[in-house]
Amino acid sequence: FCKFSFCNLLKYPLAGIAVSPRVYLIYILCKLDVEQLTFVNDRVAEAVGIQKEELQGRIIWEVFPDVVKTEFYTQVHRAMTLPRPLANAQQTVVQFEYFYAPWQRWFENRIYPFAEGVSVFVTDISDRKQAENALRKSEEKFRNKARLRK
Repeated sequence: FCKFSFCNLLKYPLAGIAVSPRVYLIYILCKLDVEQLTFVNDRVAEAVGIQKEELQGRIIWEVFPDVVKTEFYTQVHRAMTLPRPLANAQQTVVQFEYFYAPWQRWFENRIYPFAEGVSVFVTDISDRKQAENALRKSEEKFRNKARLRK
């Protein structure tokens, strides 16, 4: 199986990007319609409780069977069917938010296609979603009070 190394910087076009420790980074290689994990960062390994080396080479849907037939699954497959960028061309990104029920967390997902698969950047946005919800409730409460005063 593919190992992530300096030699693979050419193979994985986003490998050289500095990634926040809050970001889950996954590379999925697609060969013969099998989506195989070729790289995960420490954050992913910690979250699923499996060593990085044990995750590499596994089928992503076996590691996360509960996301099959969800928006995440659909968007990964959508990204895999997008045209691959030519040299120096604007890279296509599939971006969406997804609530992952088993962890009770919201995630922003950015999926970038590359020659042999996709790179998936997943950021936990639960705090932001909680703040948005609190703001929405506060605004609603304020509007209701304003209506009662009229």
